Amino acid sequence: MAFATQTKSPHIVGVSDTDHHAGFLIEKLIAGNNITLTQNNIGGNETLTISSTGGGGGGGSTLSTQTLVGTMNGINTVFTFASAIAGKSFIGLNGEIKEENIHYTVSGTSVTYVTPPAADLDGSPHVIHHVGFASATSITFAAGTGSIDGSNQTFSTVATPQFVVVDGVPYFSGSGYTYSAPDIVSDFAPTVGSYVYYAYGSTLATETPSGTVDGINTSFTVVNVPDFIVSDNRLFTDGNGYTRVGLSITFDVAPSIAPTSVYNSNLTVDTPIGAIDGSNASYTVPHTPQFVVLNGIIMFSGYGYTLLSGTITIDMAPAVGSSLVYLY
Repeated sequence: MAFATQTKSPHIVGVSDTDHHAGFLIEKLIAGNNITLTQNNIGGNETLTISSTGGGGGGGSTLSTQTLVGTMNGINTVFTFASAIAGKSFIGLNGEIKEENIHYTVSGTSVTYVTPPAADLDGSPHVIHHVGFASATSITFAAGTGSIDGSNQTFSTVATPQFVVVDGVPYFSGSGYTYSAPDIVSDFAPTVGSYVYYAYGSTLATETPSGTVDGINTSFTVVNVPDFIVSDNRLFTDGNGYTRVGLSITFDVAPSIAPTSVYNSNLTVDTPIGAIDGSNASYTVPHTPQFVVLNGIIMFSGYGYTLLSGTITIDMAPAVGSSLVYLY
């Protein structure tokens, strides 16, 4: 499906600059075989759903929309949305249809316009329309292979690490370890009894939140909604170490080193069921954890807790006021 712009009324569109019969969007779109066009919320903030019955070749699909976030002032060209998409997209802007790779490009969860859009004239939502979402692949954790003897710093892997965990502390390449395939080289030798795990294989991505890192400032902003944030060698989730409002992050404790925000990891955060009273160590988990986080420290099954029949048992009962979550 191809779209082009036409500058006419802010409420009508044309198929191309040579289309002299501009009309409303629902009039210009023609439903092909196995396609249904549905006008929603008639008389209100109307939307149009394009549905496919998938005849002859597989499953159907429905046009989805996501709100674009960013300043529309005739200068800014970059806008963000929540979830990565699959397939071609288009944007309706001030009565014009903007086509991907002609009027803008998409990278991850960002849209970059070729020409900065002017301030919104007609008050319509600034959204991106697309057929599907990009498939997120599951993260995998494995133990690094190598001697943990207080002197060895090299551990082999089966895939490129996305981050490494040593004794519960997460590290990213260049800050805690370096990677020269197939080996992780730690900045330090883990002591006897330590554990070295690495994450690989997911669509995980990272960014550095914007804000002053001085041990005093707690307010930062991100471009993508984080799944979790690593700050001062601790892993935090929303409500446990920081709070998030939109794309604004407020840490409970001001970072002393630049934090790392992790998004698109395909991990979900959940809270184990059980009392945190200084004596209880057993918690029910409806899902099998990839890892458990206690006060920012990452634990794996057999290293910090055990898992049996939907119950995790922490090696040491969390103290009153502790933060306990798991990711799956």
